Amino acid sequence: MEAPNRVVVVGTTGSGKTTLARALAQAYNLPHTSLDTLHWRPNWQPAPKDEFIRDVQATIAADRWVMEGNYRAVREMIWERADTIVWIDLPFFVNARQLLRRTLVDCRTGRPICNGNRQRLWELIKWPDGLWVWFFRTYFRRRRQYTVMRLEPRYAGKQWIHLTTPQAVRALAKSLGAPLVTD
Repeated sequence: MEAPNRVVVVGTTGSGKTTLARALAQAYNLPHTSLDTLHWRPNWQPAPKDEFIRDVQATIAADRWVMEGNYRAVREMIWERADTIVWIDLPFFVNARQLLRRTLVDCRTGRPICNGNRQRLWELIKWPDGLWVWFFRTYFRRRRQYTVMRLEPRYAGKQWIHLTTPQAVRALAKSLGAPLVTD
């Protein structure tokens, strides 16, 4: 991987975006920002859209960063500014297994995520926006979108890294000397 300055890590919910983004930030000494942290306020209240967009614009105005997430409202501005796009594109059942493991740990431990919010089991499956519902609603759509977007001329000059297995994700992190550490 060529040394990047501005990296965006994308993939479906539970694919390992945050974990890999942290490893990339460590390996290249880049500041890391999670779009979830910019978007979610305490008590799982979303940031007002204009405020969220302003926060993202301020972050990507810097010369060096790693960011991860899949928010459509800011995707184009982030991708346009990024020099490297890392797409974690795991098979459905592999991704689902990782998401299940993560959510069970989060629910059991009550560890805070995204501005002190905590995962609650009933919130993971509620319709229409529970995490698991979101995973099932977006998994195949994201794969189609990113496959098409990858071919768009405006992203042709970007360094694309397409990781399709957990082994490929680990190998990338290992090659950078940056361990994958989950919370």
